[in-house]
Amino acid sequence: MKTNLSIILLLLLAATSSQAQPYLAALSKPGKTSIELRWAPLNFEAWQQGIKNGYVIERSTILKNGKVLEPVERKILTPNPIKVADKEIWANYENDNYAMIAGECIFGEYEDAETNFLPLRAYKQRQDEERRFGFALYSADMSKVAAKLSGLYFKDETAKPNEKYLYKIYFANYDSLIHDTVSTFTGMSEYQPLYAPQKPYFYCSKSGVTLWWQTFSPQKFNSYYVEKSTDNGKTFTRISQNPIAVTGSERMFYTDTLTENSANYLYRILGIDSFGEVSLASQPVAVKMILPIESTPQFADIETINNNSVKMTWNFESEAEI
Repeated sequence: MKTNLSIILLLLLAATSSQAQPYLAALSKPGKTSIELRWAPLNFEAWQQGIKNGYVIERSTILKNGKVLEPVERKILTPNPIKVADKEIWANYENDNYAMIAGECIFGEYEDAETNFLPLRAYKQRQDEERRFGFALYSADMSKVAAKLSGLYFKDETAKPNEKYLYKIYFANYDSLIHDTVSTFTGMSEYQPLYAPQKPYFYCSKSGVTLWWQTFSPQKFNSYYVEKSTDNGKTFTRISQNPIAVTGSERMFYTDTLTENSANYLYRILGIDSFGEVSLASQPVAVKMILPIESTPQFADIETINNNSVKMTWNFESEAEI
């Protein structure tokens, strides 16, 4: 009972600490041989603090072989704080669009408000700051490269499969370690593969097909790829080069224009998590475009035969399959 109570108290402490602080949020992802950590500042000022001084990661070993360690083993995993990469290093990743966006947000010059009216100048400056902050974090979510270069990613390759850890992430060289600390509790034994999203739904219209799917999933995806097959599933190609970002809605929608009304298409989706890992593909959904009937038949002739039958002739012009 003592062991269970200790674990509960530790988890409650971690959860309370995470909920109390307004500056950082963090995710952990246990793997087969390591544990990945991702974190993000929650406002512009915290983002600037992280850029200036970097982040420290502290690991406390709570469980070993299923038993609580007393005393807890604590270790600083980053003797040198994790910081934004030097500008010269970013230049090596010009093929990663999201890394380039994040780099521009961090190193680019701020816009001149072009006004001497102080309230308007302050308002426009704040808009520019929030825009940079938002795009930088979005880019880190969409690309592991951007997250690493932005100083928002760490892989613990010294983790052991028989241990569980409480990770604390906080700003380096900061006055307080109470309100700027975020915690996450995990171990390699909690590893789960990244499963495929659920099969999408669809509905057709004259302009094409609209796919939709639920974003709720035990494994959180921050974006999706949509793929299409025109050869009955032998090959799939991505409809767009960039993934579709989740906007907070419970459903995602994507509309595709179909060029051949009589052709059969297969669609499937793939999820991307906050660590840049792409999931397996969902089960494909088969779509055949059916045009709506918008015209009406026009009688050309009606002929009575022997007073006991009628022969009818009509014209009908429509692009739809009848």
